[in-house]
Amino acid sequence: MAAARRRRCRRALEGDGAAYADGRARAIGVSYFQKHHLERLFAETEVAPAANQLEVRPYRDQNRCAP
Repeated sequence: MAAARRRRCRRALEGDGAAYADGRARAIGVSYFQKHHLERLFAETEVAPAANQLEVRPYRDQNRCAP
């Protein structure tokens, strides 16, 4: 199951990378990617996200998402 999810994510980001290369997108972003997710993304694709969107709340710690 996890391998299928990774393949779908990689295909989606490669499609986003193609849209960025064609000028149809100004930037590519991801949401709630942890450090190991970003490292795998950099290793497996040529897509470099411009932002990693996180929800910030005073009582909810998101440190595991911050690189």
